[in-house]
Amino acid sequence: MLRIATFKLLLKDLKDNSSNKILGIMTARSEAELSKIVKDISDFNLIGIIPSSDTDEHSFNNITETDTVVLYVLKPVGDGDRDLEDTTDQEIAQDIIAGIKERLYYIAEHCEHALHQTIKELNFGSMHTDPEYNYMQCDGYSLSFTLKINWF
Repeated sequence: MLRIATFKLLLKDLKDNSSNKILGIMTARSEAELSKIVKDISDFNLIGIIPSSDTDEHSFNNITETDTVVLYVLKPVGDGDRDLEDTTDQEIAQDIIAGIKERLYYIAEHCEHALHQTIKELNFGSMHTDPEYNYMQCDGYSLSFTLKINWF
């Protein structure tokens, strides 16, 4: 399972190296906690849900886990009237997600990077991106993917 401390380091690296439009980073343990967190944000934030994990036991000496990572880039939009034709915030969030993907590719390919051991088993074919429209009164994008973690 991906350690929470390592996950937080990954979020910090993604914020620092993928876009200057991310105001802050946060973690949540559930959607209920996420709904409380987004009430306090004012601009684009990178929010990571603590990853879930499934064990793949091949043998006692070769136990791996598949972690599912979900990241959100969200900006509050409120309840007021909005110009539904204005896609500026969605476009900014889309650019941020693209930068995050590029950074993940970079980390996976550079052995000298401190997070390489964690990200090298990222299943790039599992990446899924969704636009988030009025999700918990926020607009943005989500990115999910899986990665393998070896126990030993």
